Amino acid sequence: DWLLDIAINTLEEWSTKDGIYSSKHRLRSAFLYNSSWEYRHSQHDMHHADDLTVLLAGIEHAIRHHAQAKDDWWKRRELQLRSTREVTLLYFLVQAYKENPEANVDGMAHFLTDAELLRYGHLEHELGELIQAGYHLLPSKVQETNQRTVLKLYEDEVRGEEGKSLWVCRVIYDYLIWIPTIFRLPLSQDFIER
Repeated sequence: DWLLDIAINTLEEWSTKDGIYSSKHRLRSAFLYNSSWEYRHSQHDMHHADDLTVLLAGIEHAIRHHAQAKDDWWKRRELQLRSTREVTLLYFLVQAYKENPEANVDGMAHFLTDAELLRYGHLEHELGELIQAGYHLLPSKVQETNQRTVLKLYEDEVRGEEGKSLWVCRVIYDYLIWIPTIFRLPLSQDFIER
């Protein structure tokens, strides 16, 4: 476990030195394209594997293993990992939460109400799968907060009289459509039907 802690801490330290993160938000995605996320989102049959890719696969596997076991390491580190700025580690957590949503309701609630992660995290599909896996477990207050957050994600992108641009509507729609109909707010359902 100490090796996993060292690997995670080093990954977070490396991501701060990358220097390629936005001043608009707190998130960094220095390693996302070297993780299993890239395999899921690319249309390539073959993928490059180097030392970093192997390290990230090992970290992901270990995090998912600890999450499934609900052991002392998970109890100690999960809350800390939720607040990381490196999206790759957040992606690993989302994957772990999807495998065992019943045991990770607080983590799911945190992620699904985090406007920065929803908007800038590059995890739209994974968060949608998380919604599908465990939305029914979330308290109604969290469900409402999630939907209101999604509907307001791009308020700063509104263009005068025209309202929201097409791409903004598409992103919001793509999040809302994951939510089972029975849990949608009337406002969300109206947005989907427009």
